[in-house]
Amino acid sequence: MRLRLQRWFSFTTSVIFVAAPLAVGMSDDSGCSSTSQQPLNQEQVQSAFVGNTVHSEETGAFAFVDSDGSIRAEVVETEATKTDSGVWTLDQDGNFCVDWTETGHVKDNCGQFVAVGDDKYQWGGHTMTLKAGNPNDL
Repeated sequence: MRLRLQRWFSFTTSVIFVAAPLAVGMSDDSGCSSTSQQPLNQEQVQSAFVGNTVHSEETGAFAFVDSDGSIRAEVVETEATKTDSGVWTLDQDGNFCVDWTETGHVKDNCGQFVAVGDDKYQWGGHTMTLKAGNPNDL
């Protein structure tokens, strides 16, 4: 079953929303940290991302993942601010997919999130920071 959670952001070459496996910090009994490449499951993705905003460090783009299954994004470029919207889905294995509306954008971007620590995640090869709520009013 896919939840309506699709529509991430990918502005032609400017914005590619990232959702690739990230490393989850873990510690053993000695207190030492280790890193694993375990993707987040459906419940973890839903809990962390729905109702919040992600910021791509590579592209500078922001995307708000709304609980109604929509996603809204913007990237500020030197000439103008570009926006896009779409729908997102999340399957039982934690695959987060976005279907953007803008012509020329990636229509079906799917991947699993991996935590790399300090509210940072990877998706689709990009590193993103999780921001609480909708601070950019998207």
